[in-house]
Amino acid sequence: MKEKILLIRSKVKDSKITCGPDRFGLELENGLRKKYDVETIQISKYHELFWLVPYLIIKSKAKLIISIHSDIWFTPFLSNKKAILTVHDLFPFTLSTPFYKNVLLKYLVKIFLFIIWRLSFYNNSFLVSNSSQTAKELKIFFGKESKIINHGVDINKFKSFKFKKLKQPIKLGFFSHFIYRKGIDIAINIYEKLKNKINCELILAGGKFKKTSTRIIDIEKLIKNDKNVKILGRIPDKDVPKLYNSFDFFLFPSRAEGFGLPILEAAACGIPVFTLKSAHIPEEVKKASIVCKDEDEIVEKIIELSKNKKLYDKIRFEKMKYARKFTWDKCVNEYDKLIQKCFLHK
Repeated sequence: MKEKILLIRSKVKDSKITCGPDRFGLELENGLRKKYDVETIQISKYHELFWLVPYLIIKSKAKLIISIHSDIWFTPFLSNKKAILTVHDLFPFTLSTPFYKNVLLKYLVKIFLFIIWRLSFYNNSFLVSNSSQTAKELKIFFGKESKIINHGVDINKFKSFKFKKLKQPIKLGFFSHFIYRKGIDIAINIYEKLKNKINCELILAGGKFKKTSTRIIDIEKLIKNDKNVKILGRIPDKDVPKLYNSFDFFLFPSRAEGFGLPILEAAACGIPVFTLKSAHIPEEVKKASIVCKDEDEIVEKIIELSKNKKLYDKIRFEKMKYARKFTWDKCVNEYDKLIQKCFLHK
């Protein structure tokens, strides 16, 4: 008989379009179902964590909770249940005020989450960090040790479709939400600096992000009706590998990431990815990219690689090999080991 576990994850509104944490939740659930009897609680609204989730947990016969939310504040009161909590980032404590629309709101959220997470990270909880960066910050802000389990890439899906040829115009790609944190303004600046030096076009995919606390970028104002800038909006999951393969270079100038899954996905497709040295991105993920000190260095490197196909291929194959080390099977297997540890310490 399979052991019963309770998995708490976000409800995916559109299963055809998922972001990093949502994709992680789905991959973890699918992987664990092969070995365990998995009962799932899907969260659609944050306030459900305060009334619906506690009720469903108490009602559940599962003795182990696995949550991809850090906000399970009531675990100290569930003495007969153990919990594995995954921490994706500590942005409320690490990001500066320019990332937010409202400075006061940022500090109110910070105080609120400090109290909630302090309750969540109790003795009966096993903590998982998705990266070495998150693990370090968890230790700094909460004095807690955690097990590092990196997210993965579906290497059967994210791969190079064919031998890459550099044709004019050079295609620069950006794929993420159109917000300040993701650096879409930086991507547009890079294109503006490049377009007078080489024949290129910019593809912006990902779409607008509606969140009251997040600083949004007005891209229409920045691109100024440039016909060589294409806006695609949101992309279904099945079309993401095709999107990456349509790029010659992937611009990912995000200012901060809890993990940075698109870096690994694009690199696994054999597309050179550019990130900034100053970006708050885990080092193990950054290694899959070409790290530059500023926009000008990215511009110089793109010009160099667009003229030197041999170097272009060398870099893309090196990064592809590294990115393909991160798999969902490895991620699920590490959770499985932790689950077994929990059941042994009943």
